[in-house]
Amino acid sequence: QPAGELELLALRALCMQHARPLLHNYIWQKEAFELTPSTSNPQPWAKTYGQKQQARRKASAEATVPDAGPAAQGSSTGSHQGPACLWGSLCWGENVEDEWFVVHLLLEMTKRISGLTARVWDNDGEFLLIEAAYALPKWLKPESAANRVWLREGQLHIVPLPSSKHPSLPSVPTTLQALQIVASDSVPTASPKAHAAIAARLEGYPGKALQAGCHRSKAILPSSLAAVLKASPQLVSSAVDAFYFRDGDDMKAAARMRHFPPSKPRTKMLVTTNRCQYAQLAQQPFAPPRGWRLPPPDHPDLPPAERGLKITAGFEILMARSDRVPKAPAASVPESQQNGQACANGDASCSSLGDTSGAAGAGITTEAQLQSLPTWAPYRASLERLGYFQGELPGSSKYKELMAAAINDFVAGPGVA
Repeated sequence: QPAGELELLALRALCMQHARPLLHNYIWQKEAFELTPSTSNPQPWAKTYGQKQQARRKASAEATVPDAGPAAQGSSTGSHQGPACLWGSLCWGENVEDEWFVVHLLLEMTKRISGLTARVWDNDGEFLLIEAAYALPKWLKPESAANRVWLREGQLHIVPLPSSKHPSLPSVPTTLQALQIVASDSVPTASPKAHAAIAARLEGYPGKALQAGCHRSKAILPSSLAAVLKASPQLVSSAVDAFYFRDGDDMKAAARMRHFPPSKPRTKMLVTTNRCQYAQLAQQPFAPPRGWRLPPPDHPDLPPAERGLKITAGFEILMARSDRVPKAPAASVPESQQNGQACANGDASCSSLGDTSGAAGAGITTEAQLQSLPTWAPYRASLERLGYFQGELPGSSKYKELMAAAINDFVAGPGVA
């Protein structure tokens, strides 16, 4: 495992250390915010680009040097992929606040972590430039914005064009060139006017995002589902999404309620959703399946019962979809992966969500259990070099809390694979 990967794992732990307090109880619309080292799992867009480039090189090699062999075909490298990094992708669906919450998190990370630089874009391209359109230099157009917009030290930075003052600047910077320019003190890249427009959009964050992303309401659910949501509140997003975008086959599954029949015991609990999900549940009528009784119209438990019915229907749809997917042969799917997949699909029989029994790293909770791993020492050294432990003394409660989070990140990543 290359040292660069361990350094990225340590950097991820440091980034999540700053993000985790803000993410507590926040419910994402479709999927949670994650950071992944590109050394162990390359960015999907880099993979696609690399495959296209490799196909072009292969076609060219076959056309010009038919007997040259694999060496002539080349491989996918170059400025498009850039240096090793942490990356993430997020589908925010109908809740645009997720996208802007990510921007806030990245700004906070770059402000608190010295030397950290980030970039963010969406399907529309450089959406930060769209937000700051009236504060941009006239030369900056969508076609000239590639690798020019960055976040560093909590500010928006724009890589300028070559000029008489800086004639050596590249006209079309690569990722690595842009990073070097932004990090350099010789070329001013901070854009206060454009950043002011972004700051205005983020006014009230993180409180505004947490208020919108943490709406608690009562729901009456099957006891098994209540246990699942208590263990992993984010799973409600999958259920709401499945219910809201249900099709004919989904409706049939929800009408049968094979996995969560009305005979199962139910309990009332507080369910955390975001406001968008709450509205999605509220605005769609749903007739209860046969045998599923709701309280009378004037009963105070009617809204929690209806809300719980819709969430239960969402989980039933997820289970039915899972049943329709062809199963891999049992011998080729480890039990630990089967457990994880079942829980991810909302299996109410899971007693421990995300159980990794039998997987590498299962049951590791202390540093002593990691001492024999050759990757642990350099990983911890990277943490200390980045200032992860904040000067806390070993044995203090804060140090133990930080160490537990670092161990969890290490075990969850490729460090123990």
